[in-house]
Amino acid sequence: MEPAFDTLAYTRRLKAAGLDGTLAEAHAEALHAAFNEGVATKADVRDIRSDMRELKSDLANVKSDLANVKGDLANVKGDLANVKGDLANVKGDLANVKDDLANVKGDLADVKVAIAGVETRLERAMNRILLAMVAVGGVIVAAIKLL
Repeated sequence: MEPAFDTLAYTRRLKAAGLDGTLAEAHAEALHAAFNEGVATKADVRDIRSDMRELKSDLANVKSDLANVKGDLANVKGDLANVKGDLANVKGDLANVKDDLANVKGDLADVKVAIAGVETRLERAMNRILLAMVAVGGVIVAAIKLL
């Protein structure tokens, strides 16, 4: 809203004071333009105050949000420290598994050697049984011949 300025009344006052009519009109128009170009009205001031209250409220909300983000970041930092600890534990567990696998591999080699030994003993036992069967068979044949 423009400030109230009656250019006609102002021009009349200037003319009544003895100023030339053209000069009085030019002076009134210049003053009117100055009022309209850079003067804030009461409504402008109310709008600015309202905007400032909104900005103040928004700033308070931003501060609150930043405090929440700071808390969230602290939580994330704690979570990352926990993850780091968990990863260290997993790394240790993997090292243990690797050692266990190496032990299993060694045990498997021992089992293979033991199986080979059992196979050898079993083969010898089977050969002795076969020899014994042949001997028994020979005795049976000899006994049959004697009868």
